Amino acid sequence: MGFTSQGGCTVVESGKNVDAPSSCGGSITVNYTVSDQCGQSDACSATFTVGTAFELTAICPADGSIDACHTQVEVDAAFDLWKMGFTSQGGCTVEVSGLNVDAPSSCGGSITINYLVEDECGQSDNCSATFTVGSGSTLTAICPADGSIEACHTEDEVDAAFSDWLDGFTSQGGCTVVESGKDVAAPSSCGGSITVNYNVSDQCGQSDNCSATFTVGTNFNRYLPG
Repeated sequence: MGFTSQGGCTVVESGKNVDAPSSCGGSITVNYTVSDQCGQSDACSATFTVGTAFELTAICPADGSIDACHTQVEVDAAFDLWKMGFTSQGGCTVEVSGLNVDAPSSCGGSITINYLVEDECGQSDNCSATFTVGSGSTLTAICPADGSIEACHTEDEVDAAFSDWLDGFTSQGGCTVVESGKDVAAPSSCGGSITVNYNVSDQCGQSDNCSATFTVGTNFNRYLPG
């Protein structure tokens, strides 16, 4: 041990019965005294210091975002990467809270993380940041105007005209759009019509519909004079 003595007879020491400073920082001075049976005495002192931890600071990333129409897996991955930007500096034995949250829905929305850091020495700090998933635009079904073809075309010509007309059924907006209603055959080349009821829906629960009709002209009755 560093506090000791030399010389004297039957030496008695005092001043060493002290506790160490706090692990969070501070100092203590030991006033060391020795005396012996012959009346001699002496004293000295020394100080032991525990460094003070740097100030604890919470560090948050800038607000994050991802565009609309990504899968939930892609949103989750982007969100997890963004969360890695929450950290801290300083402090001793730091504990964090606020990061146990799920990503917003891939259909749009935002979540704010309130990030808190605390250490064993009573320091604490906090910050917050928001992650946003873009919302898809409104899903709209688009139908062409009613179509037609005159009578006296072959079935191949009717089918080709009908197929071109079907290409006019489309949509705008939405995310991962599914369409139905176009799986229909053309009317007969001998005349008739068919109405297409076109439906669209997307992964976020939006839906819309419209309809249009394609007509094949009918032959006039053939007249044979008597």
